[in-house]
Amino acid sequence: MRLSFFEYLVSTIRSPRRRQDHGRRRSCHQHQRRSPSLSLFRHLRLENVAEVLLERDGPIAWLRMNRPEAHNAFSRDMMALMADRVHQLDENRDARVAILCGNGPSFSTGLDVKELARGELEVAFFIAWNRMMRLLRELSIPLIVAIQGHCLGGGTMLTLEGDYRLASDDLQMGLGAIRHGILGSAPEVLPAIVGAACARRLCLFAEYVDADEALRIGLVDRVVPRESLEGAARQLGERVSGFSSTALRECKSLLASAGTLDGDGYDRAFREAQHRCLDDRDPG
Repeated sequence: MRLSFFEYLVSTIRSPRRRQDHGRRRSCHQHQRRSPSLSLFRHLRLENVAEVLLERDGPIAWLRMNRPEAHNAFSRDMMALMADRVHQLDENRDARVAILCGNGPSFSTGLDVKELARGELEVAFFIAWNRMMRLLRELSIPLIVAIQGHCLGGGTMLTLEGDYRLASDDLQMGLGAIRHGILGSAPEVLPAIVGAACARRLCLFAEYVDADEALRIGLVDRVVPRESLEGAARQLGERVSGFSSTALRECKSLLASAGTLDGDGYDRAFREAQHRCLDDRDPG
């Protein structure tokens, strides 16, 4: 049976209650890679599929975290759902821009610390989390992030993958991995956004910042009143959705690869991308 991307991703997250010796885990892992089993998917509950919603509004796609009673904290199931929704979104060629947001008072408070305290999150969870973050980073269309209330830990990490971070004036933002004795994925991308000095301050000292300070250091791009957040995000999405879909995708791809190419390599990539844009352009 062919598994969905959601089922495959969850199959890579081992249950902490089923500890095995190294040899057994290795052989099981090899077996799962050859033929993932639906039995690995059985711990997921049907009601959890609503914890991340993918909604279409014309050319705008809304990616909504929907666990407000837990301040959109990520359980293992919710993390796998987010990865699946992003995968679905990237396969939809009709969407020109995506908006990531959270229902309820908070954007997201990161991983579910209750699961962490119970010892239910192993290294495999964090590897899967990093994979999910890369899916967001590699999304081929612009990603707007609308952030309100508490945006902590993994919630802040999610925003770092956005192309435009729009924040409400009640924002409290920061990284708390060090507080819990674990590592987050922020060190991989944060220095490029806020600079090395601010990245050290946020990662090593777990300092939280408000909306004004987040704007000052470049952690967000614009601050609006809380009641205007979703409307401002929609306006931004509508503006971007009026641009050429081909040009948007090609520009985002060049932005992602520019730092890894030498001059000749970039020229080749630019030439090919520009040809595709011109070929797709309406002469009228």
